[in-house]
Amino acid sequence: MKIDVTAELIQNVNVDALLNQREAVLERIEQAITILKEAQTIAEQAHLKILSFSMESIWTSERAITRRYCPEDCPKLAELMDEARQLIDASAWQYLMDASDLRLFMDEAAHDEWKEMLKPDHCPVLTRAQIETTFSRLHAAREEMFERSILDAFRRLSWNYITKQPVQLGKRLIVNDLLSTWGPNHMSFSGEMTRRLDELVRVLSVLEGKPDLSCHECIYHYLKQADFEGFCEWSGPYFSLRWYKKGTGHLTFSRADLVDKMNQIMLKHYPDASAAC
Repeated sequence: MKIDVTAELIQNVNVDALLNQREAVLERIEQAITILKEAQTIAEQAHLKILSFSMESIWTSERAITRRYCPEDCPKLAELMDEARQLIDASAWQYLMDASDLRLFMDEAAHDEWKEMLKPDHCPVLTRAQIETTFSRLHAAREEMFERSILDAFRRLSWNYITKQPVQLGKRLIVNDLLSTWGPNHMSFSGEMTRRLDELVRVLSVLEGKPDLSCHECIYHYLKQADFEGFCEWSGPYFSLRWYKKGTGHLTFSRADLVDKMNQIMLKHYPDASAAC
């Protein structure tokens, strides 16, 4: 059965209205650029101060791009409109992704691919057909992406605290390099390791059938708050964590049923490992 992308995958967004508003924005930008160019021409003819204008937008969460144009080096209208279109479409694509639950299933590689798609000269034109194609493809790949997330979590976290099983998670595991310490009373939690724990929470929430986007990048703040209050341990819905001055953390799962689900997925990818367990 064909998936209605706008109704099922991108909830609470009227895609037709979004596309109409996009067209209205681009139309007004084109009008504004045309008027600015006319003003520059009139200023030159009257020997008045030459005007300049700029276009600025954030392409990604990492960086912003600003363009300042003067009459002598101003690109043609078509070039300016193409740049404006890419800026607007990149933000629209991200808005649609944020409105869907697909990012809950995306592993790091899929996230990187998505970010690459939104970069300058890569961003696809926002159309209904392109939206349906892109999100239908991601929907079809969601199981594969999610299983890769589980394998990534398995590879990146130390798993041999007690069980020492070759390709299985046990009840407990060691989280190496969870924090850094210096002096008698100074310590800081690793942003990289806490992000990996956030990924683990995301995976477990999906396995439970209660995916939660609000869990993104929360572990760091929870641990920091616990440490501020004088504790060296924290408990969440899926596991508890205790940390030590040597920099390691001991994680204990509280949901054996979800750990079993993770192990079944890992054994699906490493079937020969079952004999070694």
